[in-house]
Amino acid sequence: SVKMAHHYGYIRRTESEADGDHVDVFVGPCPESEVVFVADQVKPDGGFDEHKCLLGFTNADDARDGYLACYSPGWKGLGDIRSLTVDQFKEWLEQGQTGRPLAGQHLDIQLATEAFPPDDPLKEEITRHATAALEALSALARQDLVDALATGDMAQQLARVRRVIERYK
Repeated sequence: SVKMAHHYGYIRRTESEADGDHVDVFVGPCPESEVVFVADQVKPDGGFDEHKCLLGFTNADDARDGYLACYSPGWKGLGDIRSLTVDQFKEWLEQGQTGRPLAGQHLDIQLATEAFPPDDPLKEEITRHATAALEALSALARQDLVDALATGDMAQQLARVRRVIERYK
């Protein structure tokens, strides 16, 4: 048996479409982190098993290490890990497809533009920049995206932008 290196449990009022149980969660050493990592756990045959969510980690490397520390050495069940903001994570729990890997799911990034009147030029500018950023991301090779997201920096930056926008609501 393996001693759990981090607190482990589930998120109440959620149900994983993968196994019908609550969505599983590991809680790491940094509860103030505004990034949530979601691991796509795989079966021995490589097929999707279920998600393991990692709260309280500040970057993908620490989340990966935290996940692996809770399993026997040589564990091969870790698939992809994705980073989400807390808001994106909540949206995914409510509306996402918890019965299939998070990798490859399209999650709408909700900008807080509803805080601005419809004719506000700032709303138009934010939308224009966000659209350009998404177009640039779609042009990158998959490995470039994996490398960029591995640090969790993009999710942290988005969380910071949302905090600034919240102050002006």
